[in-house]
Amino acid sequence: MEKGKRRFFLLLSSALVGILRSVSGELTSYECPYGWAGYLDHCYRFAADTTVDRVTAKTECTGDGAYLLSVNDEMENSFIVGQLEANDQGQIKKTWWSSGLRKEAGKQEFFWEGDGAPIESFYFWINSSIPGQQNLDHVLYYFDGYRWGWVLDTARPMRPFVCEISKEDLFMIGEISRGPDYGVTNPDETTIERGPKLTVQPTDTVYETDDALGFASIDCRASAYPAAGYSWVREKDGVQVEVDPGKEARYTVTNGRLVIAKPNSEADDGLYQCKAHNQIGLVLSNSAKLTAGYLLDFPKSPRSPIETTSYQWASIECSPPSHYPEVLYTWYKNDIYNFIRPEVKPYIMISNDGRLYFSEVTSDDAGDYYCLIYKPGQATSQGKVSMPTQLKVTEGSPGTYEPQIGDGFPSVYPTIPKVGHTLRIECWASGSYRTGELVYNWDKVELKDGKVVRVVPLPNQAKVTDHNRVLIIPDVTFYDEGTYRCTVRRVNGQSTSKTINIVLQAVPYFTVGLKDQFVDAGTTLQWRCEAGGPPNPSYRWLKNGAAFDNSTIPADDVSRVIVSNNWVTIKALDATKDNAMYQCVATNALGSRYSSAQLKVLSFAPNFAKYPLQPNQYATEKGNTSLLCRPEAAPYPAFEEIVWYKNGAPLNPSTEDQARVRKMPNGNLFIYNVQRNDVGTYRCHVTNALGSAYTEGNLTVLATTTISQPPIDTNVMVNSSTLMQCMASYDHRIDVTYVWHHGNVLVEFERVFRLGENRYEVWLNPHYKRGTGMFAGGLYIMNAQYEHSGRYTCSVESSSGGISRAANLYVFGPPSEPAGVYINSPTVTASSVVVQWKASGNNGRPITSYVVETNNHWEGYWMIHMTNVVAQPDEYGTMHVQVPNLRPFSNYTVRMRAENVIGTSVASTPSDQFTTVATKPDMYPELVGGGGGKVGELTITWTPLPAWQHNGPDIGYRVLVKTKGNEDWEYVANVTGNVGHHVKLVGEQNFYLEYEVTVQAFNRIGLGPLAPIVVIRSAMGLPTIIAQNVLAQPLNATACIVHWEPVDDSRENLKGKLGGYRLSFWRECCEMELGAQRVTVDGQASEGTVIGLYPNTPYYFDVMVWNEAGNGPKSQYFIQRTLRNAPLNMPVEVEVNRKSESSIFVKWRGVSTNQLEEPLEGYKVRIWRDGEEIKVATDYDAKKETDMIVEGLRSDVVYKLRVFGYSRGGQGALSSPAIKFMLGKRESTTL
Repeated sequence: MEKGKRRFFLLLSSALVGILRSVSGELTSYECPYGWAGYLDHCYRFAADTTVDRVTAKTECTGDGAYLLSVNDEMENSFIVGQLEANDQGQIKKTWWSSGLRKEAGKQEFFWEGDGAPIESFYFWINSSIPGQQNLDHVLYYFDGYRWGWVLDTARPMRPFVCEISKEDLFMIGEISRGPDYGVTNPDETTIERGPKLTVQPTDTVYETDDALGFASIDCRASAYPAAGYSWVREKDGVQVEVDPGKEARYTVTNGRLVIAKPNSEADDGLYQCKAHNQIGLVLSNSAKLTAGYLLDFPKSPRSPIETTSYQWASIECSPPSHYPEVLYTWYKNDIYNFIRPEVKPYIMISNDGRLYFSEVTSDDAGDYYCLIYKPGQATSQGKVSMPTQLKVTEGSPGTYEPQIGDGFPSVYPTIPKVGHTLRIECWASGSYRTGELVYNWDKVELKDGKVVRVVPLPNQAKVTDHNRVLIIPDVTFYDEGTYRCTVRRVNGQSTSKTINIVLQAVPYFTVGLKDQFVDAGTTLQWRCEAGGPPNPSYRWLKNGAAFDNSTIPADDVSRVIVSNNWVTIKALDATKDNAMYQCVATNALGSRYSSAQLKVLSFAPNFAKYPLQPNQYATEKGNTSLLCRPEAAPYPAFEEIVWYKNGAPLNPSTEDQARVRKMPNGNLFIYNVQRNDVGTYRCHVTNALGSAYTEGNLTVLATTTISQPPIDTNVMVNSSTLMQCMASYDHRIDVTYVWHHGNVLVEFERVFRLGENRYEVWLNPHYKRGTGMFAGGLYIMNAQYEHSGRYTCSVESSSGGISRAANLYVFGPPSEPAGVYINSPTVTASSVVVQWKASGNNGRPITSYVVETNNHWEGYWMIHMTNVVAQPDEYGTMHVQVPNLRPFSNYTVRMRAENVIGTSVASTPSDQFTTVATKPDMYPELVGGGGGKVGELTITWTPLPAWQHNGPDIGYRVLVKTKGNEDWEYVANVTGNVGHHVKLVGEQNFYLEYEVTVQAFNRIGLGPLAPIVVIRSAMGLPTIIAQNVLAQPLNATACIVHWEPVDDSRENLKGKLGGYRLSFWRECCEMELGAQRVTVDGQASEGTVIGLYPNTPYYFDVMVWNEAGNGPKSQYFIQRTLRNAPLNMPVEVEVNRKSESSIFVKWRGVSTNQLEEPLEGYKVRIWRDGEEIKVATDYDAKKETDMIVEGLRSDVVYKLRVFGYSRGGQGALSSPAIKFMLGKRESTTL
């Protein structure tokens, strides 16, 4: 279906008297007065600044001839909700009065008091039970945290409200919109005097002290006439200092931009604030922090090893050095070329704080781990590397462990989240990956008493990453606050969940900002601002950048000017004292924000320079007509000061609703049922304290139809809507038709297509709609586009003839796209090119600058290359700019965008493709490393350059190698193609030797820079040394400890670096050495534990040394029998009795052993908290007693308890089931 069109398929019959019609789109407030929003034929005022009871709200609306809000269909409700979102932006939404009312006490029937319509077809209640609240009668709009809907209340609470008025009744609204052009004759909007308004605010900036460009800059820009001047202040340690380019040559200020050459932390770091000023006044910008980025080195002190057991979890801290701003983290193991990659090892996670987590550790994970940190946008080779942290892994029981979410998870980054941040919520769990992958899931929940009562959708912009362990929420808003739940499930296993409550803070934001005030002298102004947090803000006021409070007000103005928190009241307004730029400053712990507005006190006699009466106006006999009286004056004439004359004599029109000649509340003259004797010269005469003025015009009454209100030239912003009016005066006994043309093309409002017998399709024009009511002849142009500009003709046709009048529609907005973007081929170099183009239409506002975008076809996407490009056309209208910083030997296309004060154009048609000149590479390969491979080989690896860094054809890499310590390179090889490794044969005798290597890229033009030299080793050979004096001792019934003498770990014996030892074991009775199981012990050691053995069974054990190349020769084997079983029976009749608030007395019936078991050595009581894993329990040894006292317990904790016997054979069977108990304050409670 074509965008913007709605098609309806209808079955028509002879009984059908009409066609279902639907209108897409809604009208903007262009034809509604200032402060009112328009939708179709009605205007709406959202009184967010005023909180009153319902009776007062109704009175406020009727004062403008309006009524409280009535909502008659779903589309109108959608409009109202959108406007509430725009007008109520606080963290806690307000509840708004409407005209909805219960029809009769005790019944669930409601109607709209505003228009009398019943509320029966469209229900938008928050929930279905609300209409049944019999003690509440008034319908209000309410936000429940997720959506807007209806609730009920009494009439007493103080609430904001919404007024609604038909556009036919707009004359009843007394408010006159005033802008900076009010009272200015023949205003040119580009040169109307107006105070500075900041359009570009400074933002926090980080500079690098080693930046080759050598400067830092902060932007500030204001819209003003005369053009604004700029100055800057710097604050450090609470002291403000003017930034003076005249005294310090390092500073320059150009069009608001502050540039600091060769910045340094001591002289330049701090808070900067921009001042924009002209003859109207001065305003301050938000403050921005300028800071030097830094990244210190890791300490060189050794790190303590991390010891863990296989199949358990582990974590390693990065403990980064001091840095600013935030850094990125990665890890590698043992060697720089062995980076940790969680994407291929899902049991490993790198947290946002740099900590490395293992959900389950195996012996393969043992080794030295290095944390590498680097700045965003920086190559990893420029980062900092920590000292190694050794992860030691001892063999453990290969059981299946269900997931358990780690302490401190879910965790959120940043730790103090603010509105607008990108939130990162992490979840991590320990648990077995071997027996089933851990699956993560996120949702958002509502809790009540700690229990989930509702699951709600995640924010629309949310996404998950890193195996679903991380939830990312970009541009977070207050709507995204709440409780988030992470659930972790092991495939074919159990699941567990934990929650985190996200509470946001915010730099103050204005829910009620200041608006320019153009008000009459001598009147009273009440100005209010309102800002949200949290934390809740405090308020202060500025006048032309200086403090404006009760302590700074001159003594003679103390009774006239009152400043109180977020309110300012100025009585007896005086232009000489009060004209200025004012700012409301809202401040909380996170910062300050400024709302700015101009106060201009007006005082001038009336004039009709802009809106005189038409010199000749026509009306048709028996028709209607209006004569408009629209002076500009300060103060505005009162109703009685607007006087109408006809042919020089007072007209004295009636003010009654049914009068034929009526003076409207706004002073206009309305004539109903026009008669021949209404012909004459009409004059509107107005007076205020400073003078008087009049405007007059002739009214001619025709026997035929005439256009009394013709269309007038109209301006509308692109994508907005407007009304071109056309009102005919005609004899209402005849029928008239309004027809519109755009140029010579008929404006079609709808088309009906016949699709078959009794089947039709109706197309409604998405951009044009006929006016209704008092605008019946008008033309609504909705979502206006540039192609809608042009001359529009309104024709009024009747049986007595036709008449037409025309006017122009000007659609203004961002410029049209630049034309003729062309590459000047002779200007193409390796890194720059001259682009030329011509301007297209400016669409009503002058073009101020251009944007250059480039597409390097190696990269495959468009990027903004240059902004704020200002170029002057030559004699042929062509503009030129040199585009720097291109990549050599790259295929580029260029496109342009034009900018004006409204916005930025769409992109131009791209230029023809061009290729920059080739040059030698200017980047070196990253991550040069190597090692490994077969004995006798030296493997060198690196990261190949991406295509856009080749800089020329025939890319290759030059590999340079020398033995460590030598001065000269001993080996140079040229490797062709974009590959990332090379193998040099060094001979088997040169195993595990250190070599210094580097790599540089080359192409047909020449050689690039050398990568930093790194030290790598050639491949290892198989170890030749044999472990000596191997023996085994039984540890318990299912485990033995194997001992040996540590080997001499010299390079010659090991043919490399010791990896550790491998212990082989097999049963004497029934297993072969060929199929023996093995246990790996990492690093230098003299013993290892073998578990999972059969009780009372002889085993063979041997030991091998291993390195990366493989295993060395086996040692002599050793035979050892395991011990007999641990106690097979469990203690029974276990009793727990309270002894004190912190101790218990436990007793049980013991066990006896037989000849298949080792003799009993004693009993232990195992206690742990309910909800914890038994593996964290504490054991209390009772020796051979069958009772004991356990002390040091807490009275407010629920515990679990089990008892077991033990012997040399190990831990016996645990008593079952576990006993749950809590000491309490008086007696032990067994649960």
